[in-house]
Amino acid sequence: MNYGKNFADVYSKHLIHFSIQVAPRIFKFLSSKDTKNEILDLCCGTGQLAYYFLAKGYHVTGIDFSEDMLYHAKKLNKPFIETKKAEFYCNDARYFSLNKKYPNIVSTYDALNHLEDDQSLQQCFQQVFHHLEEDGTFIFDLNTRLGLSKGGTFIREDEEIFSIMQSMSEPSRNKAFTRYYGFVKDDSSHVYYKYDEVVYNTIYKMEKVKEYLYDTGFISVKFAHVNNLLKMVEEPEKEERVFIIATK
Repeated sequence: MNYGKNFADVYSKHLIHFSIQVAPRIFKFLSSKDTKNEILDLCCGTGQLAYYFLAKGYHVTGIDFSEDMLYHAKKLNKPFIETKKAEFYCNDARYFSLNKKYPNIVSTYDALNHLEDDQSLQQCFQQVFHHLEEDGTFIFDLNTRLGLSKGGTFIREDEEIFSIMQSMSEPSRNKAFTRYYGFVKDDSSHVYYKYDEVVYNTIYKMEKVKEYLYDTGFISVKFAHVNNLLKMVEEPEKEERVFIIATK
């Protein structure tokens, strides 16, 4: 999704918890494999996962569809860009084209749920497969139907931000929506500004996701626990979120 400037600012400060939590888990999984220290971070957002891997000595390429999100990713990772350990590009997850193949491609925080439909997800899988080295690994997480069916309203209020997050779903259309809105304090002027963004999610059947990956050419597809990628999940629809690990 092409998020706007105000929401990208809020995201870079207040919605980075998931990337910070899962980066060490992905690192642990990759460390258990004989793989190169390099990743393509697909839908990299504001660059927190990239930063973690760069600090661990990885080379990272980041792609995101939002220039405003990439502004923060480039700012956060500026020292690594200057030493040519990192590069960031504005591109579409369905159609991206880089003249390179990668040993590992990752996509986190249910970014692929934000694609429009199953066809878009398949297009993304095809591009990922094309950009992976032989024996390469594709790691991404998805919210399941169970996870996206839980609506509700969450309010946060402190000195820095007043925010409301409202979630709802339309299971008959395989769609879910989350609206983020409120006011946040600007760091320099200390003036509060408004933000308002709707995030759209597609509900995928996990068996279909697996089928699409095999149809694309992946030789192994496994579902893993969100807290431990080394722990496999046999019934992903019973989880609210799962990681998928696909091997070329």
